[in-house]
Amino acid sequence: MVTIQTRDSLNIRKSKLDYRGLKELVEKLEGLCWRFRV
Repeated sequence: MVTIQTRDSLNIRKSKLDYRGLKELVEKLEGLCWRFRV
């Protein structure tokens, strides 16, 4: 299980991730980070 908690209390939990699923999750999170930086 992967658990991610941000400073503003956003919690993301994912279980049963294979390598591809984890890679896709990281790519989506990177996209969110870029949106909030602009």
